[in-house]
Amino acid sequence: TMAIDNAGNLYAVWEQAPITTGSSITGDVALKFSYSTDQGRTWSAPLQIDTSGSPLGTLHTNVFAWIAAGDDGRVNIAWYGTPGAAASGAHGPDDCNGCVWSLWLTQSLNAHSAVPTFTAPILASEHAVHVGPVQTLIGGQQMAASRALGDFLQLRTGARGEAQVSYSDSNNIIGSAASKGMYVRQNGGPGLFTSTSPVNVSGLAPFSAATDPAGDGKYEANGTSSTNMPQLDILNSSVALVTEAPCSAGAPCYKVVMQLNNLTLAPTTAQDPDTDLVWSTQWLVPSTTDPNGGKNFHVYAESNNGAALQCFVGENALALLGGGGATTYPGNTQLPAGNCQSILGPNGTITIYVPLSMVNEPGAVDSRLHEVTASTMTLQQPANTVPSVGGIGGSFFNLIDVVQGYTFVPSFAGAVSRKVHGAAGTFDIPLPTSGTPGIECRIGQGANADAHKVVISFFSPVTFTSAVVTSGTGTVTGTSVSGNQLTIDFTAPNAQTIALKLFDVSTGTGPGDISIPISLLVGDTNNNGAVNASDISETKAQTGTATTSSNFRNDVTVNGVINSSDIALVKSKSGTGLP
Repeated sequence: TMAIDNAGNLYAVWEQAPITTGSSITGDVALKFSYSTDQGRTWSAPLQIDTSGSPLGTLHTNVFAWIAAGDDGRVNIAWYGTPGAAASGAHGPDDCNGCVWSLWLTQSLNAHSAVPTFTAPILASEHAVHVGPVQTLIGGQQMAASRALGDFLQLRTGARGEAQVSYSDSNNIIGSAASKGMYVRQNGGPGLFTSTSPVNVSGLAPFSAATDPAGDGKYEANGTSSTNMPQLDILNSSVALVTEAPCSAGAPCYKVVMQLNNLTLAPTTAQDPDTDLVWSTQWLVPSTTDPNGGKNFHVYAESNNGAALQCFVGENALALLGGGGATTYPGNTQLPAGNCQSILGPNGTITIYVPLSMVNEPGAVDSRLHEVTASTMTLQQPANTVPSVGGIGGSFFNLIDVVQGYTFVPSFAGAVSRKVHGAAGTFDIPLPTSGTPGIECRIGQGANADAHKVVISFFSPVTFTSAVVTSGTGTVTGTSVSGNQLTIDFTAPNAQTIALKLFDVSTGTGPGDISIPISLLVGDTNNNGAVNASDISETKAQTGTATTSSNFRNDVTVNGVINSSDIALVKSKSGTGLP
């Protein structure tokens, strides 16, 4: 590939390897570079770009290099590279079995000097994008080589001199044949325009949630662009890791939420003739042990011609089409009704609880979900009408709306408000981080009726810097860390909702700052946000019984038994409620 800078200098980059007379490769597949300062009449001696300084060590096999230029002498080069190599005498990339490929970038700010200097290879993809051989030969090619990366890689220079790269990611069940179209943009470091260097570009790396404009949920196919379809017009997408019902601490779930402009289950055939509606969220889980490089999981809610909502979980598939194929998203397993929830109407939501056990990938590179992408689509038939067999199957669809992809960083396994009920033991009230906050209905421990304790459990050892009350009135009085658990002691007046914010939380991969909401309402034994006759009646019904996991909310005095003191305390709070 070639590029020309703003001063008229030409640059070329290509791949080159030593070969035998039989076209077998006997050494590294290297990147070569040359330039011309006289409009291509003469060229510099070819320079081999040094790929030994990458974070993964020397990149021995490099393919599909692409070059872009900016101001005088400033160039970027992007390519797929791997520290692996085929055996000497084989066909290089086409025989690079087990090779792990990533997207790389190098930059020169003096590309037509006597001795151009290039940066060490910079990892531009968040993770590896392909495992196995890559087909590069035309004629005599190795049939086992994967065509999945195709030649989709391109590099462009943005308006502020930043590198912008389109590339492919084949981490999925049929990664030898199909890949995802991906995009990444430079957000810092030197740029290709001197006036805007260093680059300072933000806004393309959301974590755990993303928003989408209203009004862009349209059927656009066959030369038609319909009016907006509000039931498929996405406003927000988010993922959380929860232990709340229908899940539990022993069986946690990803809580996948999609907010729609105006949610109904009815198709709008005037805008789109297809009557099967799907609300889908997919993500990648790259793996160091999966022979395909990882999984592309997806979950979706589906209504066929206005029927009741059903939810499914599965992996992407490929529906054959002519000499190629199109990615599809059939469901492999239907989720229970309790895991598939919706709120209809304006700003309505679809919430899907996906057990972690159903989307587990051995050897995952980290605890994150990568490139989470929410979309809506219409189909002529249910998405799993043609079941996936070995990654082949599924139904074609019309894409209606799609949200910018984001990375989900699991913050913690769960948070609880914890109190010791005398000899009866310790009992916890779950504190969800989304939706309605958990309500602590029990009096404070010890001498201070406003003293409480929140315990947050993580999936690995945790560190943090500080904790404060950022919403409502309260004071953090102490914190401690023990392995995977972080404890916050605080005082706060009754009848309010507060937020406990923890700064710089880290389990090795994030999540950064997190916030735990908790409502405080002594006497609210039935958890409805108000203390009244129903709470008194419920507590009376438990009088004389021992405190257990099923009735501990009625032991509001936390002494291990439910008696007249609990009734008196609930009565004294009657008439109070949360704002």
